[in-house]
Amino acid sequence: MKAAVTKTFNVLLAEPSYDRRSPSPLATPVAIGRIAMYAQKILQGRVRITLVKKIEDFFGSLDKYTFQVAGFGHYVWNANLSHFLATHLKSLQPQCVIIFGGPQLPIDPWLQEAYVRQHPQVDFYVEKEGEIPFANLLERLAFHNFAVEPVKAENVKSVRCVTEQGHFLAADLEERISALDEIPSPYLSGIMDIFMAQGFTPMMVNNRGCPFKCHFCGEGDRHFSRVYAHSKERLVEEFEYIANKMVGHKQLPFSDHLYFSDSNTGMYKDDLTWGVQKRPFWCSFLVRDLGFVNDFMIVS
Repeated sequence: MKAAVTKTFNVLLAEPSYDRRSPSPLATPVAIGRIAMYAQKILQGRVRITLVKKIEDFFGSLDKYTFQVAGFGHYVWNANLSHFLATHLKSLQPQCVIIFGGPQLPIDPWLQEAYVRQHPQVDFYVEKEGEIPFANLLERLAFHNFAVEPVKAENVKSVRCVTEQGHFLAADLEERISALDEIPSPYLSGIMDIFMAQGFTPMMVNNRGCPFKCHFCGEGDRHFSRVYAHSKERLVEEFEYIANKMVGHKQLPFSDHLYFSDSNTGMYKDDLTWGVQKRPFWCSFLVRDLGFVNDFMIVS
């Protein structure tokens, strides 16, 4: 077996989006930002992570770095684009390990296996919450000098893959993170600054999980039935940071918008009580996902 990698290695995290063709805001890639922050926390400086959202930045990063690992945020609106870019990356840097994570992976086991087999350019898929599984994959890949087959044999939790012998592997799901403040903030670290400056609308994560079981929703699965939240102090600090940044970008379209990614923003009183205090405030429009919400609490 090759010696474990102890020096710093390069990781690309991409949440690719098509160029905007309609007057609607696109959100900052906060999901991969959280993945990056947690991985850096666990690997203690052994990983150098590049984040991209624009396609031209993706191609530019390939000219600048050789990546040992590339992770893609995988959604219904960018699935085809992500697979295309992953295939292109493999053609240029065939040694790069490709990891996909996000809600586009089917939940039903038989559909999941068919989907994974359909895209052999992807080495690993992560199901549901990605921070812990992605960090675990990076650690095991570095230990095995980025050879994928030994890592597949370890059956890392929440990971789906097909072995060299053609066996589909689906490990048990990793435990959810209950104390969300364990994930360092991608805003307070500054790694979202470039995306806000590029005109992407800041997206905030107040909590995770949903007690309802809507069939159309990725969090309708019972795995997410318990709701976990960030502390009020963390949310206020993020809100103030974003506000202070966005007041300097008034020339950009949608610079007065703020996204909430939670399934049911405003359902719980503590979600937004911090928002009505006297803070640096730039936001005229709150954008939220569909769900069971209290609109009065949101606009108050």
